[in-house]
Amino acid sequence: VERVVRDDEVAGSNPVTPIEKSAGGGFFNRAGPAVSCSPARPHRSQRKTASQPSQPRIDFCALHMSFMFEVLRVYQKAVDFADHVLATSEGFRRGDHFLADQLNRASVSIAANPAEGNGRFTKPDRRNFFTIARASVMECVPLLELASRRGLIERGEHEDLRNRSMTSHA
Repeated sequence: VERVVRDDEVAGSNPVTPIEKSAGGGFFNRAGPAVSCSPARPHRSQRKTASQPSQPRIDFCALHMSFMFEVLRVYQKAVDFADHVLATSEGFRRGDHFLADQLNRASVSIAANPAEGNGRFTKPDRRNFFTIARASVMECVPLLELASRRGLIERGEHEDLRNRSMTSHA
């Protein structure tokens, strides 16, 4: 999604605080200087002259920026797996909510730990979160088996979820 800003608009302005023009021609808001996500002003030699037509600028604040982990296939598969587990466990009987809760937590942990690990600065710290995610995959296997044995999920559903868990960390 791109939002094009005309030259007479201020990119990244605060809609709550009014923008005013200063005596020097610059813009400011009453809460302090206006913050802009737009790229720096072009050098004098690159600025437009009166003969050049006005071209729209891109408001970089309006562009969708993804986190690095969101493009990883393992993260996307883990989110799909967790979503499928959450939907499946909604139908568990009232007395078996402890099993649904543990299964939900483990499946969400598979996706959450690589995301959290990606925010860490050192390789050993990141590796630790990836190890925890892998352990959460292993935790889901007996929980799915118990759910199947107790008749909470069908055998075919159990095999499907088990296969998804095996491929979510690959």
